[in-house]
Formats: sequence, C-alpha cells, structure tokens
Amino acid sequence: MRLPRLGTIRTHESTRKLARHLERGTGRILSATVRWEGGRWFVAFTCELDRTERISDHPATVVGVDLGVKDLAVLSTGEVDANPGHHRSALKRLRRLNR
Repeated sequence: MRLPRLGTIRTHESTRKLARHLERGTGRILSATVRWEGGRWFVAFTCELDRTERISDHPATVVGVDLGVKDLAVLSTGEVDANPGHHRSALKRLRRLNR
C-alpha cells in the first residue's frame, strides 16, 4: 500500500476549524482511524472540543421563532404571523381547472 502525497489528501469537511482548535488548545484528537476503501484512503477523527457559548451583543434583539402549520410563525415576543394559505387557494384553482 502506498500513502498519497500530502497535497492530494481531500476531506469531506474543512479541517481548518479543527486545526484552529488544536492551535488554541481548545481541542484535542482522541483517536484517528485510517482505512483503504475503493482505491482511496479515508481518515476519521474522534475529537474533543471545548466550545464557549456565544453571547449576543444585543440580547434584547434576539427573538425565538416557532414555525407551524396553523400559523406560519409564532415569535417569542408573542407576535403571530398568519399562514397566507397559498396551498388552499392553489387547491381551489386546481379543482376548478380539473372540471
């Protein structure tokens, strides 16, 4: 088995985030599994990352949104956006055209 040159290694996800975590000391690689499958090399990392919770610069402007069927959206402020009913009007038009 021949290992590929470093320049030809491709990953599914970007490894830049992992490299930054390793440089900062906020992450560490627990294990790495290398396998040969279908004529290609694959590596899977098991990592442990220390992530800090993001705090908003403007906490009063943060709003939670709940999407629903009856109402299009209900905001955490209590505001309700009505569902426009495009589906019902399209069905009505379809019934008329199918006659």
